[in-house]
Amino acid sequence: MRLSVSGKIIKEISEKIPSTTYSMVELIKNAYEAMASYIEINIYDEMIEIIDDGEGMDLSDIRDLLIVSHSNKEYGVIKNGRIISGEKGLGFFSVFKFGSKVTVHTSKQELDYSFSIDMNEIENLKDIYDSNVDISKSASVDVKKHGTKIVIENLNSETMEIFCKVLNNPSNFLKLQNSIIDDSFEIKLNNLMKNSKNINSDISNLSLKNKIIAEAFFDSDKNYANDCFYYRICINNSWYDIDIDKKYNRILKNNKFGIKFQITYFKLSKGGVKNVSDYYKDQNLKKISPLVYFNNVYFSNELYNVEVNASMKSSKVIRQQVGIINAFLMEKGILDFNSDRTMLIESKNQLLFQDFLNYISSDSQVRIKEIEELEIQQKPKNRNIKMLKGESLKDNEIDDTNIRTIYYQNNVEKIFNSMKIGDWKIEYNNGDTTNISVLDYPDAKMRFILNELEVAKEYRLDDILEATDCKGTKQIIPQHIDIQPAKNISFDSKNEKLIVMSPSDIVFNIKFIDKISSKEFDFNQSIPCVKKTVDIKVNKTGFLHPFIKLNKTSVLDRDLVNFINEFNQVYDNDSCKMLRVASIRTLIEVICCEILDSLNEDKSEYLKENFKKIFFENGIKNNLFSKVTDDRDRRALTSIYEANKHSLITGTFVDKYNYSTHGLTRIVNEEFYKGDQPIFNLLYSYLLFVSQDKM
Repeated sequence: MRLSVSGKIIKEISEKIPSTTYSMVELIKNAYEAMASYIEINIYDEMIEIIDDGEGMDLSDIRDLLIVSHSNKEYGVIKNGRIISGEKGLGFFSVFKFGSKVTVHTSKQELDYSFSIDMNEIENLKDIYDSNVDISKSASVDVKKHGTKIVIENLNSETMEIFCKVLNNPSNFLKLQNSIIDDSFEIKLNNLMKNSKNINSDISNLSLKNKIIAEAFFDSDKNYANDCFYYRICINNSWYDIDIDKKYNRILKNNKFGIKFQITYFKLSKGGVKNVSDYYKDQNLKKISPLVYFNNVYFSNELYNVEVNASMKSSKVIRQQVGIINAFLMEKGILDFNSDRTMLIESKNQLLFQDFLNYISSDSQVRIKEIEELEIQQKPKNRNIKMLKGESLKDNEIDDTNIRTIYYQNNVEKIFNSMKIGDWKIEYNNGDTTNISVLDYPDAKMRFILNELEVAKEYRLDDILEATDCKGTKQIIPQHIDIQPAKNISFDSKNEKLIVMSPSDIVFNIKFIDKISSKEFDFNQSIPCVKKTVDIKVNKTGFLHPFIKLNKTSVLDRDLVNFINEFNQVYDNDSCKMLRVASIRTLIEVICCEILDSLNEDKSEYLKENFKKIFFENGIKNNLFSKVTDDRDRRALTSIYEANKHSLITGTFVDKYNYSTHGLTRIVNEEFYKGDQPIFNLLYSYLLFVSQDKM
């Protein structure tokens, strides 16, 4: 027997994406990760046209594209300066959020390919395993041509009505138009629908320059000294370095995580918010806040809370903030997203990350107010600055004129020399003082930019490793490179090209010198090399079948087993339709009771209460999701749960089946329950899992 997947699952995946904005961002991200320099989105009343000049696709790429929930992208890999973060394999299927028919034209390596998919045909298939997509192939007329064009037709009128409102809302439009932060990538968003509005694309806020009271900056790769991260505040061209609570070192010191932010704080008069770019506003165009991006891709304007100090005195509150917070995730698991990447999944790191954002919002507001008060009260000015060895005063925007006295370690010096590490003090003729801590160069860094290597694939060392000097640039000199095991590899040291010939852990032993600091460093780490394979799962057919592979025997009541087998048999034979409809609620109730018995949980006389207890979020996570060891099985279960979460945990899923028992012959047919097949199979998988080896 083999696993079968109904065509409805693809339709459900696309329809469950919660908003048209997120669907379109997925398609934009696909073009960006295909190394396009632009994407052009033309939205008409009858169709949507999406064009990019990326790498295009060949037959192998198209095959990968059409595998549901599969991606050939490696999370966290840096390709041509762009961070790849697509790995769920659902991006392309976002097109069906907008319309049922999709035609793709793509060009790569002097060949043109095209194919069409009609969701109306696919959703009627009981099993899409044997369905074929006809792909035409021809030689390109223009041998230099590359890229992809997607045409979406048979548009969903309800979705397009919502999307039209999105495009006519300046806040949503500008977030979509600026959903990627990269000067090398342009998003051309052309709303050509009837009644479309012209929206000002300027997001610079230059007209409000005189309303700025402060700016805050942070780069986790640069703002670190003496085991402490710090962010910088600029007020009236004066800079202040603010230490960050060390409890956040746990996430900030992770070399697979990084974060940068630039936040601008305004003092606007009443009604002044209307002059701020709509890019930073909520959908009602009332409030402004900084925006959060992950790996240069827009995520949310709700994670950063400008109201975090609302309970404090007004003297500690600065609500009028805009800016960009960009977090970089170089491997999966640091922060995880739900199946459609619209929410962060709760975890220790997620809670710490959210707390860090709240901390920055709160602390920066308080510090800016304190500095403002200090500058008013304290004359002359007193500043504290940190700089790296070898940097100049001008590099750190420190005045090098009108100096009265220079001190180094409390001794008078004739000139400032940043090659001397330690504490300096500069006193000016007007009484101002600048205290400078000159810090030694931080260590140079080398890290893998891939998570694994592939057997028989040729790599340049630059494709595998990234090295940065003490200032974050590339001034690194390799001294010695040793890659083991030597018998498993072919390494061209002259051209720095590597091929691994069999699966194994590849160990890199590299000595290198930082040209700036002249320090020598050793890099000794390993990376796995694997042979790429495709897993094909085999399972039963019928209406009810598990999503997971069981390692042990499930013990079920014999009558229940017969009930399920007979239901599956008449479902496969397409017989006894009304009997199936009449028995579907009983099937739910019997399975729910069996699950609660296996978990030793008390049962209610009401089906809805039993159903809610089974799908209570912490319960199903502890009893099922956390115990399923196969990643693919676990993703299948959690994606269906997340897509239907509200109806499961509230029990509203059961309501329609309770109602059907009172009006069966008048209102119900077999289509009534077929669309819920994924939920039934989630319930059935739950039952089989908790019933393993039950004696």
